[in-house]
Amino acid sequence: GGVLHLLVNMVTLWSFGRAIIHRIGWPEFLSIYLLTAVGGAVCYALLGRNDAPMVGASGALFGLAGVWICWSYLELRLLGRSTSNILRVLLYLVLYNLVFWFLLQGRLAWETHLGGFLAGWCYGWLRGRPEKLSRKRRDEEA
Repeated sequence: GGVLHLLVNMVTLWSFGRAIIHRIGWPEFLSIYLLTAVGGAVCYALLGRNDAPMVGASGALFGLAGVWICWSYLELRLLGRSTSNILRVLLYLVLYNLVFWFLLQGRLAWETHLGGFLAGWCYGWLRGRPEKLSRKRRDEEA
């Protein structure tokens, strides 16, 4: 993937990782990271071209994004607020993948991104704690 790929992945891991660890701690973070990495790899194996290698931790990183976005969605719904920003973020992620797929002439493992994101969203939906997170956020806003 190259140095730029590694740098982007590390910045993303630092950003999402710190925020998620702050909310749930190391053990659950590691389970999310591993689950979403596997989700990305499985989706790539099912949908990807066999001759294109999968490089990097992008599936797990998109998984962390999936968890975070799902929690945000659940919190907004719990608070009765609009979730239109969530749709915008999802659209951005689709556009991001499309643009880079074209720029990289089809050598983007979008299947890995999709699988990781879906695994993260499912994890966030099933294990999310929007009530606790929202209560904490309401307390911080007061």
